[in-house]
Amino acid sequence: MTVPAVKYSTAEQLIEAIQSFSDLKTTPGGMYSDRVRQYWAVIDAAMGFPEPEVADALVKTYLTIHNAAVQESVHRVLRTFPEVIVFDALVRNIVALRTQTDWADSLVDIFDEDIKEEQLQAMVEHLDIATRYVRSAYIASLSAAERNGSRYASRFLKAHYD
Repeated sequence: MTVPAVKYSTAEQLIEAIQSFSDLKTTPGGMYSDRVRQYWAVIDAAMGFPEPEVADALVKTYLTIHNAAVQESVHRVLRTFPEVIVFDALVRNIVALRTQTDWADSLVDIFDEDIKEEQLQAMVEHLDIATRYVRSAYIASLSAAERNGSRYASRFLKAHYD
């Protein structure tokens, strides 16, 4: 089954479409492949909406869809969004990601190691205003990413503690 590209007029329509796939992991086997292709078409449409609400909806998909191969498309789209928008979506969802999934440590490492210093500082400032619980969860995931060799995590932690 070939799935045509989908287009949405508003971010709200796109977010509603993204949320409609929360049942993906319970989709019966005979329909699963078709449903995944439909999901990918919706995710591809998200590239046209690099907005905070869309980033938040994309990050939340990791709470319900645990298949790494399926989620690769979300990861790819998030990497096209402005870093601070993705960072803020991760911060808003980090506690749930850490407590309900195994994704947190890899998602906090979504950014390139050569991220601009201004972007990095903006991220540090955004994290500094989060609650202690959220900061702790984010720093724990960054520390795990750093142990796995993330240069971005190393730079962020250094900037955070300087």
